[in-house]
Amino acid sequence: MTPKEMRAERVKLHEQAQAINKKARDEKREFSGEEQGQWEKLNSELDRLAHQIERDEREMNLTDDFKRSPLDDTVSDGNPKPDLRGGNKETTKYTPGDAVRGWCLGNTAELTPEMRAAAAAYKINPDSKELRIKLPKKAARSVKEAEQRIAEVEQRALSVGTTTAGGFTVADDTSMYANIELSMLAFGGMRQVSTVLRTDTGGPLPIPTCNDTGNTGAILAENTTTTALDAVFAQLVLDAYKYSSRHILVSVELMQDSAINMDAFMGRILGERLGRITNTHFTTGTGSGQPNGVVTASGLGATGAASVGGLFSYVKLVELMHSVDPAYRQGGNVGWMMRDSSVSQARQLVDTTGRPMWEVSMQAGDPDRLLGYPVYINQDVAAVALSAKSVLFGNFSKYLIREVREIILLRLNERYADLHQVAFLAFMRTDGDLLDAGTDPVKHFIGNAA
Repeated sequence: MTPKEMRAERVKLHEQAQAINKKARDEKREFSGEEQGQWEKLNSELDRLAHQIERDEREMNLTDDFKRSPLDDTVSDGNPKPDLRGGNKETTKYTPGDAVRGWCLGNTAELTPEMRAAAAAYKINPDSKELRIKLPKKAARSVKEAEQRIAEVEQRALSVGTTTAGGFTVADDTSMYANIELSMLAFGGMRQVSTVLRTDTGGPLPIPTCNDTGNTGAILAENTTTTALDAVFAQLVLDAYKYSSRHILVSVELMQDSAINMDAFMGRILGERLGRITNTHFTTGTGSGQPNGVVTASGLGATGAASVGGLFSYVKLVELMHSVDPAYRQGGNVGWMMRDSSVSQARQLVDTTGRPMWEVSMQAGDPDRLLGYPVYINQDVAAVALSAKSVLFGNFSKYLIREVREIILLRLNERYADLHQVAFLAFMRTDGDLLDAGTDPVKHFIGNAA
């Protein structure tokens, strides 16, 4: 089935599961053994289809990357396609993948004259062991937007920036940066809902805050003077912690293979690794020597009873939702955040009239909804348990992610030369914290053991 067909199938399965639930509820009884088995089977299939949709769409993107060849920019006689947009005719003979492949091989016997020419066309020095990758000033807000950027940069003439001390800079419009960003989004749920600020340097970034909610105006009698009531300002300071992808080993044969789009291939691997570690810290980071995670920074909104093992209920979710100030329950990126295993429980919930709280989405890229708000899946949120902060609700755009635009990629030729492999290591600098003036834009449910 296609992803579209699988989404339609999920809606049907959801309706069947709700029908079983409604029948038992109308008859004021628990599930029979058969009904319990059917309900669990339907929900298991719902989860399987959701993961299959995600895998298929990701595989289609990867397949496109690997099928794309440097020959895509030449006509059948081997000559470069005419550049109808004007610009540099020399660079149209090569793709950024050619240039990156040349840099990956370095000044070795495997570096062909064609690869060196490609690197020269894009002003990348194969002799340098450092490559600087510039992220765009404006971060993509969704996986779909990142994919659109990749499509756009592949449709226009590409060029690279000028040399810098210690290395060479890949321009903003190469697909390596776009694939890094796509992979970080796909593997980091926090990036899809937070506000991402990108800076050229890594110095402390102060963000002013002010909580004036406790102050009011006053009514005055005639001929009475006013009194001062100053607003109190504070600030949130974002730093730039250094993160590493750790070593990535790539065989020389893979880098020589002209069927591999090297800049997209390297971008995805680097992005996935950096996306995993930073998402963990943006979610549960301690704020000491690492970002302050959204769970750590969130306020208490609702508490579960020990008698139910930390499970949440309809009443507790409503309590959590209304614990957040109405001003924060408006606008974009307002919703729920939980891990995938918690979704199974949320699907079973109904309101006091017996109406299902869960709404399955039919729109690609649009998350399912709970009580009318989107549900964002984040595997770094704790599972349901006693004393676990297992559900978040609020305005996630108030979580700020600060990134230094430049990602540095190092090439280690000699270390694994006996294996005919080359090691690559990427560094990025980032920080994150919840912009909270004292009124808790994001709150959590905790399954308290008390």
